[in-house]
Amino acid sequence: MKAFQKIKKLYGKLSIIDNIVYNRVVRQNYHNLFLNSTEVGTTNETYSEGQLIVSLTSYGNKLQLVYLTIESLLHQTVKPNKIILWLDQTKYNIYESIPMALHKQEERGLEIRLCEDVGSYTKLVPALLNYPDAVIISADDDIIYPIDFVERLYRAYQKDLSKIYFYRGHYILFNEDGSPKPYLEWVARGAKGCDIYNFPTGVSGIIYPPHCYHEDMTNKVLFLKLCPHADDVWFKAMTMLKGTLCEQIPTPHFDSLFVPLDIDETSSLQSINVVNGGNDKQIKAVFDYYHIKNEL
Repeated sequence: MKAFQKIKKLYGKLSIIDNIVYNRVVRQNYHNLFLNSTEVGTTNETYSEGQLIVSLTSYGNKLQLVYLTIESLLHQTVKPNKIILWLDQTKYNIYESIPMALHKQEERGLEIRLCEDVGSYTKLVPALLNYPDAVIISADDDIIYPIDFVERLYRAYQKDLSKIYFYRGHYILFNEDGSPKPYLEWVARGAKGCDIYNFPTGVSGIIYPPHCYHEDMTNKVLFLKLCPHADDVWFKAMTMLKGTLCEQIPTPHFDSLFVPLDIDETSSLQSINVVNGGNDKQIKAVFDYYHIKNEL
């Protein structure tokens, strides 16, 4: 038994080392593409469902490495009409304040747009306000995405234009009185096919049909008051109120396809929301305000 435990422990260490090496190889590959590629990452093709836009934001230390995320988005098998990086208009209103790597990527399709900073909401809300009739894919700034990231979301969406599609998510559980259980008691990565109680997590990307959300979706006064640090919670509540179903795209080997950049942010949303229980406070605030219960 002891020998088995030693082997298991050693295998675990080797798996961690393998993951570290693999992630570094992927990062180096996209760095090389950044240096050498001339491929344009967007298209003028007209999609029958409307403009197809990839939207994200970045800030702090992440801004120095987000070019790797952008590079992965510039090499997609299905190209969007726009890839928009939204940046805080008060911090990045001078050309030199934005990393030159990102300016270089503008030559190949990246759009850098300045807007009001609304925290993590900036990855989606400005796009919804500026392109209300577009099909929008939200992405995070600390992931290298697989080359068929856009294609699989878009192909799934084409099958049913009324649904939200996502790669990774949880499943919301409720108490007997209809109130949501604590976030850590939800079924982690346990999304169930197509269900209104599937809870998409934005890190892996989500595709939103036009007008699939409640009218308060872009109400910054409300979301900054009720849910300032949990955009996923707000976005989910707004789509639940609209009655929009969410369907997961099965993705075997998820962790090897979506490669994290592993940027350490001491004030990250992960530590605020999960470790410190911030998610539960914000879930309660939003669900109580809109009287959301499991009768929906």
